[in-house]
Amino acid sequence: MKILMSLALVLSFCSFGSCEDAKSEDGPKITKVDKTSIEIPSKFNWYGSPKQIFLKNYPKKVILLHFWTVENADCELSIAHYIKWKRDYESSGLVIIGVHVPPIELLSNDEFFRSQSPEVQAQMRLEAKSFDKRAFDRAKQLEYDYPTIFSNDDSYLRAVMGKTDSSKPNSNVFTPSFALIDRKGKLRYTVEGILATKRHDYSKPSVQKIEELLKEK
Repeated sequence: MKILMSLALVLSFCSFGSCEDAKSEDGPKITKVDKTSIEIPSKFNWYGSPKQIFLKNYPKKVILLHFWTVENADCELSIAHYIKWKRDYESSGLVIIGVHVPPIELLSNDEFFRSQSPEVQAQMRLEAKSFDKRAFDRAKQLEYDYPTIFSNDDSYLRAVMGKTDSSKPNSNVFTPSFALIDRKGKLRYTVEGILATKRHDYSKPSVQKIEELLKEK
């Protein structure tokens, strides 16, 4: 019973708390960066591609890494924008790669997670692994039509967002979020937070960044 109650609390927090923190009245936080992009680890499963997904498979393309979590209302509200961007900008050189991050792993460095017994932590990790199939099934329902990798923790999200040290201030990571990589393989922008609510659309600044990089040769 203790394990089940703890899992219920974690899922409730992950499904709403982490993304809720990413909200703002002005939309997502856009950060300009300029560093070499970080390759996708080979340990991850994937779908939507005949071969394993790596950034190096898409030379001279603008790549958008879309980090999301299944069964998260904020993430699902944003997915429609990524689908539209793929259709609008694919012919101009945009490639979108989904990166599914299981919600429990977003708490892997959280005080709540660390305060649990090893038994409960093990159950949390088992639950996180089940999200791969749930994400795959939900993606098909949403007509999510771009290749996706399934990360089994938040390490790649942290690496891309430049927040590998979770002990530092402002080191929280969020889904939904995305990163933009230019045609030369440089990570240029990270964007954390929701693109839309049921009442507001915050996607225009993100679209401007995509178009900016697509114009570069």
